[in-house]
Amino acid sequence: MDDRMGVLNVIESAERATPTCECGAVMAAVMRDGRLWLDCSARPQQKAGRLAWAVAFVIERPHTRRLLLDQDELGLAA
Repeated sequence: MDDRMGVLNVIESAERATPTCECGAVMAAVMRDGRLWLDCSARPQQKAGRLAWAVAFVIERPHTRRLLLDQDELGLAA
């Protein structure tokens, strides 16, 4: 990304293209693990353990998640 406006344009474009998740919840741009994601607002946070996460993954409705910018692209925009 060339600048902060470029990051903002990526976010706005992604939110317009995918306004809602498969589950019906609103999508939002979030930072996780140094990356910028378009993520379902109803998506549960990481569970305490791998087993709990796996059970939630199987039982819960599917949630949309898409990588918008990785660490390298965000580093250039800072």
